[in-house]
Amino acid sequence: MKYRMFVLSAACLIASCVVIKLNRDLLEVRTNEFEMAPGSELSFYNTNGDLEVAEWESDFILIETSIYGDSGRGIPEGLDIRFDEFEDHLSATVDYPGRNIFSSVDFSVKIPFDMEYTVNQTTTNGETLIIGAVFANVETTNGDIHVEVLSSHSLTTTNGDITALLYRQNDVVTVETTNGDILIELPDLIGINVKTRNGDIVVEGVKMDDDVFIDGDWIARIETTNGDICVTRTNAF
Repeated sequence: MKYRMFVLSAACLIASCVVIKLNRDLLEVRTNEFEMAPGSELSFYNTNGDLEVAEWESDFILIETSIYGDSGRGIPEGLDIRFDEFEDHLSATVDYPGRNIFSSVDFSVKIPFDMEYTVNQTTTNGETLIIGAVFANVETTNGDIHVEVLSSHSLTTTNGDITALLYRQNDVVTVETTNGDILIELPDLIGINVKTRNGDIVVEGVKMDDDVFIDGDWIARIETTNGDICVTRTNAF
């Protein structure tokens, strides 16, 4: 079964955080193919770079790795992009030489439909876009997060916005940002605990000034500093 993605309400649009990346000449593109069983875990560990994950019709995982840097310098000596493959876990790790001010690595990932993988992303100075029937956990600094997925345990960033559609969320999720906005859409039976500092909270179109508890107990915790929050609970999933 392919899941239908829903467009988040235009009334809750948030301003995008722009991440400045220097030396963005495309130096090289590499491709790798992997076969992983349903329910496997995919983890990405990076310092500078974006991650984009989407589904496709093929039965294998395709990872396109793009290396950016200063064309006058070329690919830095010591830049190491490593894939470690286990029975139910695939990890991609980028190790940079020295202070790493001249290079970055982006991952573009295609995964088979409806395999219900878990996708973990840890990066600094990078954007994250994950759309598909997966479970997603993201930790980044200086980057936006946009996910349309089954569910998540944690989505956190600093100096970035978070947009999340979690259409099969049934457990605790923590969504945190500093200096950014949060727009989140969840199934209608999930209670929500919302906290903010120096920002507005809007729950189902109603502005709240203090902490909000819905339906007695909380399942989702959403926190931000210097940012806005918009939460919608829907039965449209």
